[in-house]
Amino acid sequence: ARGAAPPQTGLFPGEGFELTGAVERIRFRAEDTGYTVLLLQPDNPDSPRVAVVGHLSAIREGERVRFEGRWKEHPRFGRQFHAERASPLPPTTVEGIEKYLASGIVKNIGPALARRIVARFGEDAESGPRLGVSIETPGGARVVAPGDGAIAFAGPFRSYGQLLIIEHEGGYHSLLAGFARIDAKVGQRVLAGEPVGVMAAGGGAASVLYVEIRRGGQPVDPAPWLLSDNREVNG
Repeated sequence: ARGAAPPQTGLFPGEGFELTGAVERIRFRAEDTGYTVLLLQPDNPDSPRVAVVGHLSAIREGERVRFEGRWKEHPRFGRQFHAERASPLPPTTVEGIEKYLASGIVKNIGPALARRIVARFGEDAESGPRLGVSIETPGGARVVAPGDGAIAFAGPFRSYGQLLIIEHEGGYHSLLAGFARIDAKVGQRVLAGEPVGVMAAGGGAASVLYVEIRRGGQPVDPAPWLLSDNREVNG
């Protein structure tokens, strides 16, 4: 007779008490208690999607989240991660940012507008023309908001450093990338000319701030914003 099948080691992202990944789908949520069952794709693409359960009423689809808890074997649904704490993290890919903006966290941005806002952001000349401008700044320069608005996204993005998206009135959005540090949080209201971040010190070398302005998700000429009385960068 054959023996029992060996345990499926290596299929799940570790046996520890921490799990990080992108929330693909909310399978169930109790409105009265916030108890949630969600499907998570771990950061390691080779790891299978896993079910995470717990009182997670604040977690939304598209968010990247670090969960702390423990693994448990459900007699019917199999292995699940029981989360005791959840810490949302900024997404780091175009797809992740798109889902994040469309998740309902930011008012007035649905899936279609989110797709247009991030479409072709920061493309290299090899794959298409850039939609914004690159501004050489002194090392350690402060960057200010180009207009009044609310922070829609703040976090790392590819090789651009820290990315900031500000929602302005009239369907405008500004996308600023290249920060060493962002001094604003999602949901925060900022005024034109208010400092929102700092460029890398660079040891005397110049840093580069990348700027795009969009209206309804479509690129527009950033010059009127950059040439206003509220200058984009302060030395």
